Amino acid sequence: MMPENAWFPTPADLSLDPGRIEVWRFSVDESDHVVQGCYQILSDEERRRADRFRIPAKRAEFILGRAVMRRALGVLLHIAPSDLPIEYNPHGKPMLAAAGSLQTVAFNLSHAGRWGLFALTPDRRLGIDIQDIDPRTNCEQLAGRFFSRLESETLLSLPASERRAAFFRCWTRKEAFLKAIGRGIALGLDTFDVSLAPEEAPRLIEARFDRRETTSRWRFCDLNVDEHYAAALAADRPPFSIRHFDWRWPE
Repeated sequence: MMPENAWFPTPADLSLDPGRIEVWRFSVDESDHVVQGCYQILSDEERRRADRFRIPAKRAEFILGRAVMRRALGVLLHIAPSDLPIEYNPHGKPMLAAAGSLQTVAFNLSHAGRWGLFALTPDRRLGIDIQDIDPRTNCEQLAGRFFSRLESETLLSLPASERRAAFFRCWTRKEAFLKAIGRGIALGLDTFDVSLAPEEAPRLIEARFDRRETTSRWRFCDLNVDEHYAAALAADRPPFSIRHFDWRWPE
């Protein structure tokens, strides 16, 4: 069953709300003119990272993602996008470096294939992930290697026709959770369990690496981006609402 959400134009009166998460969907297939304009608002370090990409499509993907992040934050915080004090933790998660109220703003970015996602909210941990559903993926083998025993057994218990969708549901939920807690994949995908069966709601089942990360502390949501993609969001301290926007570059 597809998640029930729709994507709308960004409203003119956009503002930060502690009880709400804003999510943007954006295309990474844009003209060279748009990409070059986005490059100009990146930090020196982000430009150096962009210039290390040898594949033009990957370079554009990186530039557009960072530009969406900077522009969305700039609108909500009333700061010029190029002036935002963004830094990265050792696991590559971006965050605002300034002291004071800016530190309460959480945001996260993910892109895969032709789509990217950016999510933002104040006062809670947040992670988002998107993956293209590759039909060549050996889901059973990868699940046995990386997923927890419960997740792998649940996957194998499903009809073969349902396993690919379940695999990518699980993968994106796990990646979103890791990003929300600010940890990399080196923590181990098998150190916690998430739901993946089609009839089961998205949720954290157990976090064995830290018993304080309980099921009730987290809410997981699947995002309906495109029928060929799986995407998920994880955030702590529910309840909260989610608004879904389609990003539009200025003319």
